[in-house]
Amino acid sequence: MSVKYLEIQLFRMVTIHQHIYNYVYYNYVYYNHFYYNYVYYNHFYYNYVYYNYVYYNHFYYKYVYYNHVYYNHFYYNYVYYNHFYYNYVYYNYVYYNHVYYNHVYYNHVYYNHVYYNHFYYKYVN
Repeated sequence: MSVKYLEIQLFRMVTIHQHIYNYVYYNYVYYNHFYYNYVYYNHFYYNYVYYNYVYYNHFYYKYVYYNHVYYNHFYYNYVYYNHFYYNYVYYNYVYYNHVYYNHVYYNHVYYNHVYYNHFYYKYVN
């Protein structure tokens, strides 16, 4: 399955929630410059959260990004111990966007309070 195909499928899947599509999932999986520039200015977020925290990126790209497994139980279960981010955000906002909205105080608050000020900043530092 090509990356281009995944990109198209992802586009179709998340356009239901345009706001999430624009600010989170699409950009941080396929166009990472947007996501990790937006969240902790690329180097910080990419190295400490996205890259290292998700099994050094090898796991993430091999099993999640390329093989599409992040849509299903494998990614969800495998990193379930990362309770906040992976349970309520990463997994759920892909397939169950209502959960992302409900549990993370709606998108704008999630970005301002959780991504920047609370979860990532606190957890990483």
